[in-house]
Amino acid sequence: AELLTFKKRCGELMISNEKELKDCGEKEAVLRNELDVIRQELQAKQTELDNNNAELVKIGIEIDESKLKLEQLQKSISDLQDELLRKDKTINTLRKEHADYKTETEKTINKMREIQQIFYPNATNPLPHIQRNDESRSTQPVSITVQPRPQSRAVLKRSCTSSSSDTDVDNEERALLRGWRPTRNNKSLPTRSESNRGSTDIPPTSESGVEVITHKRSRR
Repeated sequence: AELLTFKKRCGELMISNEKELKDCGEKEAVLRNELDVIRQELQAKQTELDNNNAELVKIGIEIDESKLKLEQLQKSISDLQDELLRKDKTINTLRKEHADYKTETEKTINKMREIQQIFYPNATNPLPHIQRNDESRSTQPVSITVQPRPQSRAVLKRSCTSSSSDTDVDNEERALLRGWRPTRNNKSLPTRSESNRGSTDIPPTSESGVEVITHKRSRR
């Protein structure tokens, strides 16, 4: 009876062990599946982390390049500001030179008109008036040479020089001054003394930029 009871108990234990083994196998399979899922998720997270690290490295390189470009732009802006200051100084200097040149030119023209009234009182055509449409432009030096009557003892000399980049206005002024010739009134015949005064033509403009007026002493 004890042996039968022991065999029966052993059979029950074996059946119970088989069930437990079966349950453990099923649980192990479930756990393995869950572990595989976790491993896949970890792998995905690792891949995403690697991608993020690569993106961060790329962004860092772009930031460094942007900083370099910003420094270059700041240097370019500084250079442009310095150049702008130099241009402003140059413009102010040119404006001052133009104003001085205009003043000297007006003085020269007025002096020439006075000389015309003194040495060419019978001239019916006045000196041409030079028009200046653009006040901001500077002109090249204008020089005029006048040969007066021989009997005059006075010697007048005046210089007027200036620099300019506008050759058109300079050529126009030279053409006007070079083309001027005094025209005398024909109401009366010239006297002998007037005939001996020599030529009343104004020689062409001197290229040296210096206006020279020379009066020769007359022979007595």
